[in-house]
Amino acid sequence: MKASASAKPKRHPITAIDSELEQYCASHPGSPATVQHPQITVDRGRYVAVLGKSIRRGFLGFGSSVSSALRSFDELYSRSNKKS
Repeated sequence: MKASASAKPKRHPITAIDSELEQYCASHPGSPATVQHPQITVDRGRYVAVLGKSIRRGFLGFGSSVSSALRSFDELYSRSNKKS
């Protein structure tokens, strides 16, 4: 059966991860996570903020929530840049 020409395409709802990421960035402007835009993944029940090609080769932040992973990412990224 063909879709009606007047039917509007369905919009995908924003995911909980995207929503929490957006809230974190709005609350922490200028933070490494806000500036660098790490990718958020879930690995073995933990949230991981990843900046780089993979979990093995990049800056990472782990947490039980998106916000805690981003906080961890911010701390580790900031520490690594202070050493330079």
